Amino acid sequence: MKVYVIDGAELLNDASQNALLKTLEEPPNHAIIILIAASSANILPTVISRVYKINFNKLDGEIIGKYINENFDAKLDNNIIQFIDGSIGFAIEIVNEKLIDELNKTNELYTNIATKDIVKCMKESEKIDFSKKYILDYLQYLFFTNNKYLCTEIVEKTKERLKYNGNYDIVIDNMIIKCIENM
Repeated sequence: MKVYVIDGAELLNDASQNALLKTLEEPPNHAIIILIAASSANILPTVISRVYKINFNKLDGEIIGKYINENFDAKLDNNIIQFIDGSIGFAIEIVNEKLIDELNKTNELYTNIATKDIVKCMKESEKIDFSKKYILDYLQYLFFTNNKYLCTEIVEKTKERLKYNGNYDIVIDNMIIKCIENM
């Protein structure tokens, strides 16, 4: 058997999907064709009528936490599990990228911002590499889940400033001070 996987099938144009129809109608006996799509909205009805559709739901956070603990000898706290939003692939990426410690430090920073302890905030922020993938997203998530919407906007502006080569230390310190003011 051969398995053919077309990831991003929703990105195929109409001509590509029509060309695929003949193969989907009469697939070779030795082949399995898997179309992966984030949404079926852009897939032609004729293609949809010729495939078996399987919807994948988000995994329960407890299952993800148990899987990560057993297979990677790592522990994800509840905030991180909620941030992962039911995606085992995202959880594995966080573990593989060695981001758990950074995310835990970000939890501590959030706690210090919430208590408006500027000295602890500045000390904690020096331990965090905000340029690492997902760190600012996670901080923004923490503000959002605690209904601190002005702070989510501040983090968004921080991302933009860092993207356009703003001075890292000044931008991060400014973000923390503004977030403390808006808590």
